[in-house]
Amino acid sequence: MKRWSPRQKALANVSDETFRKGLPLYEQEAADMDYGDSLPEAEKIYLRNFTNEYYGSRFVSGERHIHDAEGKKECQRRQRGHAGDKRPDLMSYSPGSSRVDVQVLDAIPTAVDEDALIDAIDSKKYQQWIKKNARPIHFARTLHGRLAKMKRQLRYLKLYRALSVKDRLVASEKEMNRDADDSTDNWYSHQPS
Repeated sequence: MKRWSPRQKALANVSDETFRKGLPLYEQEAADMDYGDSLPEAEKIYLRNFTNEYYGSRFVSGERHIHDAEGKKECQRRQRGHAGDKRPDLMSYSPGSSRVDVQVLDAIPTAVDEDALIDAIDSKKYQQWIKKNARPIHFARTLHGRLAKMKRQLRYLKLYRALSVKDRLVASEKEMNRDADDSTDNWYSHQPS
């Protein structure tokens, strides 16, 4: 088995946060680890290189690799798939993968209803957000109410203008008809019989 290269050993001296920033953006969230700094150096070297290969799909030739040829292909296939949609996949697997056995995952008992737990956390965060942003929310609601009122008033104003224009048109049409009737009457009255 090959020894770790100086570059691979140097990765162990990098903090967890700095190491994560070196990974692709769409994999940084999936490679969340806050325990790496507390590991012994040998385990830290292994963890950093595993993470570099698995999440970063970085295989430098001539160096020691954790993944075999099939694992390397799987890491590269996974990384290419994530690069397209920019979303981390915390548990990706291919049909032939030995890393994740779906039947084993289904057999693990769950002590807490996960959906209920997530709903409770989301509800609590939402209530905290509401409390924190109470003034801007009140301002936005007030502004929305005023805007809706102004829109109603503008609709009423437009309707009033349209009706008054209609009334004026009807009145002027009646006046024109009356004038036309008067002129016809005058014409008949001035004709010799």
